[in-house]
Formats: sequence, C-alpha cells, structure tokens
Amino acid sequence: MTLTSGTGTLKLADASWNFSIAATSPSTDAILIPGQSGVSVGSTKKVDFTGFSLQPTVSLNVPSGRPADTTARAISAVLYQGTDSTGAQVWTAPAAASISGSAGAYTGPTFVVSLSGTSQAYFLSAQTTDAGDVFGSATASASVTSSQTSTTTIRAKLAYTAAILAVTVTGAPTGTGVTGGLTLSTGGSDVSSPGTSTDGDTFYDLAAATSYTVTGNYTDSAGNAYSGTVTKTTGAAGSTTDAPLTINAVTTSVSLLVKDSAGDVVKNTTVTLTGTGVPFTGKTSTSGVVTIGGLAPSTSYDIAASYTTGGKTYSVPSPASVPSPASGAGNQIAITLGQPTGP
Repeated sequence: MTLTSGTGTLKLADASWNFSIAATSPSTDAILIPGQSGVSVGSTKKVDFTGFSLQPTVSLNVPSGRPADTTARAISAVLYQGTDSTGAQVWTAPAAASISGSAGAYTGPTFVVSLSGTSQAYFLSAQTTDAGDVFGSATASASVTSSQTSTTTIRAKLAYTAAILAVTVTGAPTGTGVTGGLTLSTGGSDVSSPGTSTDGDTFYDLAAATSYTVTGNYTDSAGNAYSGTVTKTTGAAGSTTDAPLTINAVTTSVSLLVKDSAGDVVKNTTVTLTGTGVPFTGKTSTSGVVTIGGLAPSTSYDIAASYTTGGKTYSVPSPASVPSPASGAGNQIAITLGQPTGP
C-alpha cells in the first residue's frame, strides 16, 4: 500500500494483524517508526503511525573571502541517536558521498522518527576522506521534538584546517599603468597573489605554523621599480595572520625641461646623468623635455649635455646636478644650458 498525503486504506479481514511502514525511496527518505504487532482490526479500525522528520547535511565552514573552488570532496558521515557517538548508529553515508565545490553540501535522506517522550537528541559526525584537503571534520547535534512542525536539519560544517596570511601593502605606486603584485614563497615553491590590488591581498590554504616570505614587486607607468619583502609565520589552523608589507622605491626617474641661456628649448640632444650606477642617458624631445629612469632614489646626479645652434655651443648646465626623487618621477626640473666662459 502506498500512502497519499500520509494516509492509505486497506481492506482486511477482522483478525489480528501486524503493521509496519517503510519508505519506497530509501536513498531520499527513511522511515524509522517501529511497527505495531497484534492489532485487532474491526470494520472501522484506524492504525496511526506518528513520526517527526530529521535530515542530516554536511557542508564546509569556508572562511570569508576565500575564493570559491569546484573541488569534489569525498566525505564520510554517521548519524547516531543520542548526544555523542556512543549512541545507536542510525545511518551511514554511502561510500560515494561527496561535496561538489566549496559552496556545495551533501544532504542525506529525510528520516521520519518516532518519539518515546517529547524529544530525542541526534548526533552527526562527518569528515573529508581526501588526504591533504584543507577541510577536516565536524560534529553537530540536534533534537527532534514533539512540537516541531517542519523538518529538523542537523548540519555538520567541516572545519577549515589551513591557515590564512593577510598582507597589507603600503608604499606601492598608484594610478594607471601600474603592473606587478605579490609573490608568496616557502620551501622553494612560489604562489602568485590571487588579486592585483596594490593595497595588499590575502593568501588562503597555507600550512599552519609555517614561515612564509611575501615579496612585492611593482612598476609604475614611468618604468620606475618598487619592491619590498616581509616574512611571517602563520598561526594555528583556521587562524589569520596579519603581514604588513612596506614597499620602497628601487629606481626612480627625473623629468628635465632643457633650454639654452637664450630661452630656446634644446631639441634632440643627449643628456647624461652621472652618479650612483652607470651613466644614464636620454634625448630631449622637440619640446625640450627628457625623462631619464633607472636612478637610485634620493641621489644627486651630475648633468652633462652639449647643444649647438646658430654657431653657438651651450654646454654648461644650471643647476649642475639634480636630485632623484624618493620614489616615482617627481616634479619636472628646469635646466638651462649656458655657454662656456674663458679663453
């Protein structure tokens, strides 16, 4: 007999009968109500089975901000009657049970159970079975009560067993055209930053209590380089460790507007800066501007240039040297080339 809306009708002889009830789809529903024996059936006999529903669910306790994944994770799960695993075992998840992706969940059958009193406690134990997964085990408890009007869900959220490193960057270049990012290193293996923000980023799924070095390398639109490193040891499983990272300029550049002492712009002329490092050169544009990069930050460089026009040579720069900025390109500096004096 199949029940419709919870009821069904049988025509039986007036005798003593045994009754039991079971689900027709045990993979999705499981009725655990005890049968009734020796029921005397008369012309209008009604046999009642009273049950309350309970459904186990297993999901992942995903830390906020962790990028979603589509990994299929094999799990095991056992449901017990009572408040711990010493109670009677009610159900074991099938061997093929799994969670599809970090946002997924495994949902077990809906159990219809009876109560001997006003409530009954249940205990769910679950874990991933894939070695090395960043999610581990969990337990959950719930009680079925005689007053409930809907299915009680007992949910085990598998613990996140890896560590998190939150890197906050200061001093990186900003604006359009900035390239680069963060690289995390340990044991000879490098992991690129999951994002591209120059403010920092968060690395997930790291080993707990492990030392990591994060390196930031950036280049601005003018080709100037910036770099910095920080080494931090991650905390316990599930914890987040803050890693402040200061970025400093590695190379800078200067922009020069070059004119001769007559006030005319110096066009298509090579300008050389000497100081720390090899000589750095650049050629002025038709507007007299030259940008020279690769310079050490906050360093003075001597200027050399020679420009001939109208039979006159201009080769004495004023000022004779320029300071490179602490970072970036700094402000444009005006340079005047004068004529040499003397015999």
